[in-house]
Amino acid sequence: MANPAGFAFSVWDELLINLIDTLRRLIEEILQKSTEGLSLQDLIRICVFAPGLDYPISTCLNTVEEMTVEKVLYEICKVLQSKKHSVWMRS
Repeated sequence: MANPAGFAFSVWDELLINLIDTLRRLIEEILQKSTEGLSLQDLIRICVFAPGLDYPISTCLNTVEEMTVEKVLYEICKVLQSKKHSVWMRS
């Protein structure tokens, strides 16, 4: 069975897993570099700007210690799900 892009599902799944792993590593590196020299109790927020977005993706304020890759990914996924839903609603 193939998806609309023509990839077999197993290949598509592997591509998605690799993409998520790469994104996870990039976010981890961004967090490490952007919090260098900060106290664990300093407050930070991560904002993601992209041309296709109506507004930036933003996390809530968290301490450096509490900010995780998962929190950033969660906010990204919320927006992607919302955009996916709005595209389906327009069709």
